[in-house]
Amino acid sequence: MNAPLMTVVTLFFSAFLLSAQTFRVLYNFTGSSSPYANGPLVLSGDLLYGTTMGGGSSGYGSVFKINTNDTGYTVIKNFTALDTSTFTNTDGAQPMAGLVMWSNRLFGTTYTGGSGGKGTVFGVNTDGTDYVVFNNFSGTNGKNPYVGLTLSGNLLYGTTAAGGTSNKGAIFQVNPDGTGFGLVKSFISSEGILLLGGVTVGNGTLYGTTYDGGISNRGTIYSVGTNGNGFTVLKTFSYGDGTQPRYGLVLSGNTLYGITDGSGVNSNSVVYRINTDGTGYTVIKRFSEPDGPDGTNADGSYLRGGLFLWNGVLYGTARWGGLYGNGVVFKVNPDGTGFAVLKHFSATTGTSNGNYLNAGGMFPLGDLMVADGVLYGTTQYGGFYGCGTIYSVTIPPTPSLQTTNRTGQPVIFWNDDGLNRTLQTAPDLVSGNWTSVPALNWTNASVKPQKIGYQITDSMNHPGAFFWLK
Repeated sequence: MNAPLMTVVTLFFSAFLLSAQTFRVLYNFTGSSSPYANGPLVLSGDLLYGTTMGGGSSGYGSVFKINTNDTGYTVIKNFTALDTSTFTNTDGAQPMAGLVMWSNRLFGTTYTGGSGGKGTVFGVNTDGTDYVVFNNFSGTNGKNPYVGLTLSGNLLYGTTAAGGTSNKGAIFQVNPDGTGFGLVKSFISSEGILLLGGVTVGNGTLYGTTYDGGISNRGTIYSVGTNGNGFTVLKTFSYGDGTQPRYGLVLSGNTLYGITDGSGVNSNSVVYRINTDGTGYTVIKRFSEPDGPDGTNADGSYLRGGLFLWNGVLYGTARWGGLYGNGVVFKVNPDGTGFAVLKHFSATTGTSNGNYLNAGGMFPLGDLMVADGVLYGTTQYGGFYGCGTIYSVTIPPTPSLQTTNRTGQPVIFWNDDGLNRTLQTAPDLVSGNWTSVPALNWTNASVKPQKIGYQITDSMNHPGAFFWLK
């Protein structure tokens, strides 16, 4: 009898339907000086924009663009060489992070150079014209911005690793036309020091992390009003729950998600969540230690890129580990379920001029960017010339949910794609209160691909429910 099934399951849908998973190298960097491409990349139409810390005509970095079909790589800005005694120049040098876009303008930071020798904030048109330095860092106004900018409304926000009034790091803001530069917050040791992550903006509040400092000297999570008021340490890290949060945060509702690349208990890195009021800190994924001298493991280690939330799933990269020790691209659900590796960067095939070579790049570095179901990122080394790559990974399609009856009870099932899918349910489509179905209780391993699913019990008394697969 099918009526109970319709009572329990009123709608099935997949999270997204895309082409099959595909890894693609868009560009292999080359050159006498290592370029060290940075994420995140910015997508506008069919063009990706990014930066390199080295390389370019002077070896001090560049801004580039490339088509998503892997053609047309072009450097639109070469940063000039530094004076060897003062470490200054006119335009900045060595950008350590990617870009943001507003209208037809790209905005970013450089770690060094400028008239103060301690980095700059800059803007440049997408065709490389009208390059303008908005601010030259000199110390008290911040120094050495390690990350890029965050655009919120009509303001750009950023952080500096050091500098500010106490030389422990600072948050700044500036208008996209270059006016209105000012410090939002200067840090002291008890609040956290060494800001290596950017800020996330929500409801008039900035959220971020410090790599060091705080009571335990292992880093903090903080919040502060966009006007600089109401600074609060939401979390002080201590040994065992992850330490040294390097990158920024992802905000979803009243929950923040982030990563640490320091030591947890038997772990190089963790993915965590915490409420915006500082409660509910939870480690949702603890990465395993690499095995032996080759640095391999099943899940990756040492996270050197932030998270990206797309379609209810968190995506990120681990710099080391994986099957070949060269890093991975991974996914995990916000509740900690559904962890899977989407890409193990391949084994090395040799060396050239001291650089390790492989087919797709190694040691992913910087945040991922997601657009239309495709992840875009960069690697620091590897590729055909050993100087890193730009790559894309198509997110695999979610298997379709299907229904059948087994011993008189409805069963929801799907074809296993090996990516540790999680079935979630909600009583409606409005509240967004999706929860993971707690236990797998049916498997048909006699068919290929293997079918796995859940048997719904007490169907006559169960209210209507919605299901999706993540």
